[in-house]
Amino acid sequence: MIKVEAIELWRDKNLVLSNFSANFPNNQVTLIKGANGSGKTSLLKAISGELKINSGSITYEGTNIYQMSAKTQTGFRSVMMQQASFLFNYHVGELLDLVKVYGELNPQSKKIETALEIDRTSSFSTLSIGQQQRVILAIALSMNSSFYLLDEPISAQDEPHARAIAELIADLSECHGFLIVDHGVSALGNRFSNICSVE
Repeated sequence: MIKVEAIELWRDKNLVLSNFSANFPNNQVTLIKGANGSGKTSLLKAISGELKINSGSITYEGTNIYQMSAKTQTGFRSVMMQQASFLFNYHVGELLDLVKVYGELNPQSKKIETALEIDRTSSFSTLSIGQQQRVILAIALSMNSSFYLLDEPISAQDEPHARAIAELIADLSECHGFLIVDHGVSALGNRFSNICSVE
């Protein structure tokens, strides 16, 4: 379980989260909802370890996430943010193969690639926005982590692809936890086990 206890988070002299607490159970899908600018993405970044909180604590199975080694953090969480850019014009297969460099490969990686209609031979830079988003999601899900932190995973998807992603998440949640920031809840709405409100 991820436990967020009484955290305070400031960004650029602005208070983003104040005295915020929540529990995120293993092997469940949690929707993080709130108004624009309420701190949903900042909360994901704090849980991932990218942002340092000013007070309070974030723990996974009792261990402070900021005291984890990089390898342990990789096993604890895999992160998909809204945007990603790559310095070089990688082929999709090369990007997916990098997962094995930084962590353990998800045993269901082939199933993930099939469900997301991933073409390993394509150059990432030539893909549409929706295709790029599915590649970024595939990279995150191909890491064999306890939790997946997903920021707007279906924002650039049409209805059929959004449904396929929702079904994939439901399937993977049998062995993994999900924390999802998403406004397009029409496709994901009935997949959530929990709802966490950020105000």
